[in-house]
Amino acid sequence: MKNVERDNEIFEQARTGKTLQEISLQYGLSREGIRKILIKNNADMPKDARQQTKKTKQESDNHKTEILQNWIKTHMGCTIVEVSLGTGLTQKECAQHLPKETKHLILNPGEAPNSNTWTTEKWTDNQILDGIRAAGVIASPLSYVSFDRIRKEHNIDAPSAVRILQRFGTWTNACEQAGVKSGLTMRGDYHRNWTESQMIDWLATFLAQSSTSSHEAYNEWSKSQPGAPGGQTIRNTIGSWVECCELALLALRKKWTD
Repeated sequence: MKNVERDNEIFEQARTGKTLQEISLQYGLSREGIRKILIKNNADMPKDARQQTKKTKQESDNHKTEILQNWIKTHMGCTIVEVSLGTGLTQKECAQHLPKETKHLILNPGEAPNSNTWTTEKWTDNQILDGIRAAGVIASPLSYVSFDRIRKEHNIDAPSAVRILQRFGTWTNACEQAGVKSGLTMRGDYHRNWTESQMIDWLATFLAQSSTSSHEAYNEWSKSQPGAPGGQTIRNTIGSWVECCELALLALRKKWTD
């Protein structure tokens, strides 16, 4: 009976993937002795158990990656917090299994790690609304693209349009609370073939079709798109490439948040 109990324990140890050497040391038997006990009872070898565990884990990882890819593709411009809430995976799992080709579709507004909400600590709501009002005096209707440009050109003390989204949810909502008309505007001091919003829409289309957000990749893509502005034109008009991509993600985001 003693040997039966011992053998059952050995079977369990083998199923966990412990090596023959580890099991032999635990029970004072040789590796060959352990192997014979397993063979005699048609029990799984440790190597087979480890391979099965590895296979199961890989299948689970692939499934999580597929879930993330499908969710992000239908919620472009989302944040990692929203990805976690939408898929039921933890933020750590999202970060570990995030598909490389969809990373550029996630808006990263600088939220603090382990935070469930976005924060914009420097400004109060009233200060942000004052900033929108100040920009609204210069351009009306006021788009989020024009707001960021005006904010920089006139040194308005306010966060970027992306950060305002963090606080108010949508650009329209922020403008309504500020008493400013929101909408699409052209940059008045330039005569261009595209409005700022059209440029952002071109970039948003690229992001949705691409596996990267790089400036070089956009330029290559734009060559095959009749009527598309070049990347340098977009940067010269709106700002840094990172800022341009953030605004493009906001445009994509509107498709599922409005």
